[in-house]
Amino acid sequence: MVVAVAAVEVPGTADAMGLKRLVDTYGTGNVRELRTPRGVRWTGRHYTSGRDDVTVVNAQAEPIGASAVAARLADAVARDAARS
Repeated sequence: MVVAVAAVEVPGTADAMGLKRLVDTYGTGNVRELRTPRGVRWTGRHYTSGRDDVTVVNAQAEPIGASAVAARLADAVARDAARS
């Protein structure tokens, strides 16, 4: 599994709420992964975000296998990684 996590601090709560709305919109391309192993395609299926005052965290994971267990694990990892 590969995981990408971004934590962004913005000037105010309204900005954080707006950023969270943006990153939660599928297809916005909100995180550009710095390094992706060959053969991994980021789908956004295993994605979670969170906000703590002026900090927005988003996380996504991609399983390196096609099994249902790998997909459930990717969901759990993304959820845990985005916890504030």
